[in-house]
Amino acid sequence: ILADGEDEDGTTWFEMPKFTPLTDIKKPTKKQQESIIKGLRDALSYLHDKGMAHRDVHPDNIVVDASHRPCLIDFEWANPCDGDVCVDIEPWKCPERAVGAAQTGMEDRGLYTVQAYLKDGMEGLKNLRKSKATGFARDGTPYQPLEGMAGAERPCEDRWKIMNPDVKGKSVLDVGCNAGWFVRKSLEDGASRAVGIDRDEPIIDIARSFEGGEYRVMGVHDLDGQLGHFDVAFLLSVLQHVERPCEALKRVTEIADEVFVEIPLRFVDNELAGLLKNAEQIGESERGRPIFKVVR
Repeated sequence: ILADGEDEDGTTWFEMPKFTPLTDIKKPTKKQQESIIKGLRDALSYLHDKGMAHRDVHPDNIVVDASHRPCLIDFEWANPCDGDVCVDIEPWKCPERAVGAAQTGMEDRGLYTVQAYLKDGMEGLKNLRKSKATGFARDGTPYQPLEGMAGAERPCEDRWKIMNPDVKGKSVLDVGCNAGWFVRKSLEDGASRAVGIDRDEPIIDIARSFEGGEYRVMGVHDLDGQLGHFDVAFLLSVLQHVERPCEALKRVTEIADEVFVEIPLRFVDNELAGLLKNAEQIGESERGRPIFKVVR
């Protein structure tokens, strides 16, 4: 509010800055894009400090001022987060987090949708809708679906902390990379090279819209050494979705020195258990999915 007052008849008035709908801005510069995304993150952090979450981050609900600072409009605030597991029914709450502690999956999905729009306009949103990836992964967000909980997803960052991979100066391969979060995180942590592969072409288009990393449209069974050798590989919640999972694991271990494998236990048959016999189980997700570290 720039100014406010009251007329003689008792009417209260406010002078507000002039805003432009985000969807009216065509081809914003990279600097403008960064300003908008930073402003949105700052606004959400403010809400989190108050113990609130926001569930309607979308290009249609964002306006910007002359300095390209964003403002969220026309939304409902979610209920205050009490730290309980509030997935499935109310996925916009903060799952398993203390009051004001973290962004929610719904907010992250919204932010990545906005990023896709800023980078590629309506084409960016079309790519999101064309993707065959499920859950929030379709929107490029760093989240992976939880089994049986379509509206609830856990952050990739949690698994990263569990794995604690040493990627500095190393080459990294992410099999089933979705929108490339692990690729970009590897580069951020000092990897010399990071490659992501996924059979879903639209999701690879989304991954390529973000800076950093190499991406290929291919599945795990397409690997035959054409991408070179890797120091570290991620095979996270992939084996239960492919035919011949044992062959898939063997293909990855042949081209990588260290492989992180995540898979629900019920999909581990005798043959796969034999391949993982000497692997170190380094952690387990909140849904009971073990994470193994396979070293050649």
